[in-house]
Amino acid sequence: MRKLAKDEIDLSKIIIIVFSNKLKIFLITLITVIVGFSLNQLKLQNASKTFLIKAQIHPIAVFEMSRYQEYNAYISNMFQNETERTSNILLKSKIDGETYRYYKSDFFDKIVNQNIQKSNLDKIDNMYLYSLFIAIINEEERIIQLIKEFNIIKKEKYQDNELYEKIVKKLASSIKVTDYEFLKEENKNNLLLNFSNIQLKVENKQVGMKFLNLIQENINKDIKNHLKNEFNNLVISSNKLKVYRIEDIEFEISNNLEETNIVTQLKKLKKRIERNKDIERLKNIFQRTPIFSDKFFAAKFKAKSYMLLNHQKYDNFPNFFKFVLLGLLLGIIYIMLENIIKKPMKNFKS
Repeated sequence: MRKLAKDEIDLSKIIIIVFSNKLKIFLITLITVIVGFSLNQLKLQNASKTFLIKAQIHPIAVFEMSRYQEYNAYISNMFQNETERTSNILLKSKIDGETYRYYKSDFFDKIVNQNIQKSNLDKIDNMYLYSLFIAIINEEERIIQLIKEFNIIKKEKYQDNELYEKIVKKLASSIKVTDYEFLKEENKNNLLLNFSNIQLKVENKQVGMKFLNLIQENINKDIKNHLKNEFNNLVISSNKLKVYRIEDIEFEISNNLEETNIVTQLKKLKKRIERNKDIERLKNIFQRTPIFSDKFFAAKFKAKSYMLLNHQKYDNFPNFFKFVLLGLLLGIIYIMLENIIKKPMKNFKS
């Protein structure tokens, strides 16, 4: 049999060594697979994640809208009735001796026009409330205010105030409201009220869901306060207008003292204005609307969902074989080195 040269490798001997140390190779391979999978899992957990939170924006239901019916009916009839009463006042004036004619003066037209201003109220329905809700969500400054007010982005984590402001603005600008074209003026004749959608991007889905609830709660509060303030301003301006109208009538009376018919009609109109209870009645009706309820809402978020945008797919099957091969290689290298080290030690002992 041919003898091996010093620099030649005896493969049969290597196979024998590997087979004799198969348990060690198996353990090294097992450890390699476990460590490899653990490191990969840790890497995935520490990786930056971005979640896309979505929700549908739903208007008030038909039942809820019916609770504004009395208010809406009153404001639509209030001006109409007053206009008819005022326009029916005809002034009688003598012309050509004993001949009389009836006419409407510019002054009474002015009274009617003032009434238009007094009665310029918005009908409160699902479309109106929904429009207010969408409009406020689209105000980036209001969203930034909410982020800061409720500490959605933890300010204490940022020593650099400029960086904090940048992160806050990034979150606010990630909020997008879509599919609200049906609210535009040219589409308002279409009675079909669709659903708009809202979405935002966050690194923590729990924070995103919490923020969505805060947006809904606080924007509904904003709308409630807006409606109350608008009505209170209307009451103040209407009472002032009532005083001005009476002053105007008194001025007309003083200028028409010789015209008994005109003075009589003006005094009747003055008394009618003084006794008019429209605003007081409307105020009582307004206070019975859901606006004064703790459960008031203009719109709600429903069908909430989330998805991971930058998800790294981890395929276990090919990675398993990769770690097994690496473990086998490390195991073989280990036992070969171990054999090389042990051989001279045996020779030394002998």
